[in-house]
Amino acid sequence: MKEKSVLEKLAYEIAELLEKHECHTDVAIYFEGKRLSTFADLKENYRKWVLEEGYDPKSYTEYANPKTITMTFEGSFYEVMNYGFSPKLYDKFTQLINSYGFWFELGNAWNLSLYSDDPQYQEEKEIITEPITIYGHTPDAEIPDEINKVRYFWKEKQNEYGDSGSCVLGAGFEFEYQNNKYRMLPQGKWQGSCSWEASKDEVGEMLKEIGCTNVIYRWGVMD
Repeated sequence: MKEKSVLEKLAYEIAELLEKHECHTDVAIYFEGKRLSTFADLKENYRKWVLEEGYDPKSYTEYANPKTITMTFEGSFYEVMNYGFSPKLYDKFTQLINSYGFWFELGNAWNLSLYSDDPQYQEEKEIITEPITIYGHTPDAEIPDEINKVRYFWKEKQNEYGDSGSCVLGAGFEFEYQNNKYRMLPQGKWQGSCSWEASKDEVGEMLKEIGCTNVIYRWGVMD
């Protein structure tokens, strides 16, 4: 029999604690793509815990933490978390969470999520919305060294090629690197588009080799 994970053990201990204090009605515990809840047995006089697969807590609350445990609740446990009903259960719940190295934060009044200092239970940082634009004069210190090596390679290739082609605006690469978005414009001194387009395929491959993702080349528009 497969051994339960840390999160599954904790989820069942939370369920047992709430049931012992008769505060388990209309409670759902989300973890590892599963939902342990008392929602399923609506015809039963006594609500039983049912484990179901295929549940993303982000579908139920924007404050979910899929890396740990997210809970939604109504009824008695809602009163516990918001209005001081059963301080004893509140303290036991807090102690149980802390014993596993977690703490909890309320999202809305009807949901909470667990958090930890352990990297395996932390969500990945979201990529910022606005890209960092790399112009020819962008200071080196503002750009990771790996990207600087690629940008200067592209600059050298452009300058070697010479001023040839149409005058184009908005051309360049878009890509993601270490949780940031970047937009790298042609770095050389020439205005002719052929000067940078001649080496764009090689530059695109170099960006991928250093770990950039979603690498896209934008052709721009003629001036």
